[in-house]
Amino acid sequence: TRRGVIAMILGGALFVFNDVLVKLATQTVPTGQLLVVRGLFAIISILVVIALTGNLKQIRAALKPIVMLRAGCEFLVSLFYITAIAQLPIGDLTAIMQATPIIMTIFCAVFRIEIVDLPRWLAVFLGFGGVLLITQPGGSSFTVYSLFALASASFVAIRDLITRRISSEVPPQIVILTTTVFAAFGGVIIGA
Repeated sequence: TRRGVIAMILGGALFVFNDVLVKLATQTVPTGQLLVVRGLFAIISILVVIALTGNLKQIRAALKPIVMLRAGCEFLVSLFYITAIAQLPIGDLTAIMQATPIIMTIFCAVFRIEIVDLPRWLAVFLGFGGVLLITQPGGSSFTVYSLFALASASFVAIRDLITRRISSEVPPQIVILTTTVFAAFGGVIIGA
């Protein structure tokens, strides 16, 4: 349990550190270029992990439609997130991204993936009210970039729902490789 707690804290700290670096980079680097550079480093890193774990023989699983659909959603997550982080304070963006579980609950109810009972609906409305307090639609701090952050949170929820449909026979490293390739290629398209 202690190792799990430490891993979660360290992971959260690394995400914040990454956000700070991305925010600094967006001041001088276009979004497309940032996606390509991040993608190339990630592709090299994940290929090393795939080789070390002996999963190179399963690389064809990256071409499965469900894996590519997830990767497409992750590209949209990155695109909206990086665009938003360039313009919003990190605290506001992080707070808006906390709407992801709320959005996922709504999607689960709408698409009948799970039954959402009254206490969960009350939690959704309460949580959504908190997001509205942070984003303050109609206020001076609300911009189109707040909507970009909300779009990113929505695609995170969609991505996670798609991930549930990926067979356990597909190694997670292959899913990550597909995601990073899509993000890098998407950056090339945006840059062009």
